Amino acid sequence: MTLDRIYKANEAAERMRVTKRALIKLARKHGACSRAGREYLFSESDLLAIWQAIREPAAGSTFRLNDSTGPLHRHAPEDELKWLGARPPTSVDRRVIGVLRYLDRQTEPLTYNEIQRAGENTILQLLQKNLVKHCGLDCSGSVRVRITPEGREQLKIVERWLQKRTARGLHAKKW
Repeated sequence: MTLDRIYKANEAAERMRVTKRALIKLARKHGACSRAGREYLFSESDLLAIWQAIREPAAGSTFRLNDSTGPLHRHAPEDELKWLGARPPTSVDRRVIGVLRYLDRQTEPLTYNEIQRAGENTILQLLQKNLVKHCGLDCSGSVRVRITPEGREQLKIVERWLQKRTARGLHAKKW
């Protein structure tokens, strides 16, 4: 395997006919760049990956040619398939999402004793995943926690998943 020509961000942006900032944002989103200090670098294959990521689907259709150059078949983009799966693409399960929802509605930090369907292990798991933050101890020595922006992001992912499934007429479990 040989290394393609390497472009600096401004050269690559000019080649792709986008702004440097837009190119870097796309590249980071799709993992299609390298970084040396403060400089972003792009190979030919990185630029092709970005190009494929930003391609517009055919208007009014999600049909594509089969790999075997056979007839056209219905195809949902990979990102859509991820969102239409049996469960949302989150880092936690349905029970933990319920705990995060409850914490999101609260104004004061709570202990696991005050949260329905949560125990010490659940709180430890949430702390490890940075979905809640430690806000001190109560008088019995239990950890008081509050939801973090990362926890709210997991809730947003579930809400987007529910909206997409509902829009497609798919049944969504009680998430």
